[in-house]
Amino acid sequence: GARIDALTTLRIKHINLDECFIEQCGAEMRTKNSKTFRTHFFPVSDIYLNELKRWYRHLREIEVFGFEDPVFPKKCYWTRGVEFDKGGLTREFYSTGSMLSKTISDTFQHAVGRRYGPHAYRKTLATWATERAETRFEAKIVSLNLGHSRLVTTDECYVHPSEAQRREGIRNLGRKKVE
Repeated sequence: GARIDALTTLRIKHINLDECFIEQCGAEMRTKNSKTFRTHFFPVSDIYLNELKRWYRHLREIEVFGFEDPVFPKKCYWTRGVEFDKGGLTREFYSTGSMLSKTISDTFQHAVGRRYGPHAYRKTLATWATERAETRFEAKIVSLNLGHSRLVTTDECYVHPSEAQRREGIRNLGRKKVE
């Protein structure tokens, strides 16, 4: 759920695949308001973690990137096949979020036939997580994981219940969930 500007400056050393988190360091990354915080991976599906691990191994073992090198290097292209395309990888960071955003959108276009930008992915993750938060405490945890210090920010940006969800929610107010 990291923002695109943070991703442009994300270094290999900021990722902990064993504990499943990214250390967003405001002194080294372009985080919003230079904030430092830890973003834990949302448990959406193992496929995402496996692909991140695969990419990490590719950077470390095939490209021989060091811990200070970018996770999303400039001129980074993926192929539709099993292996990553080595052509074009540099050790340079993207200078702006819009350049990396275009690369990500192009990759989605190539892989699934539709363009999705990084904010669409962040919004999908935030929506997925907020829909599963059953208590105010869990909602706050989701909010903090997105880098929001106030729950209201997450609510205003990512919580948009449909009419059917509102109706069902009102009907179930005060009812305890039976396990």
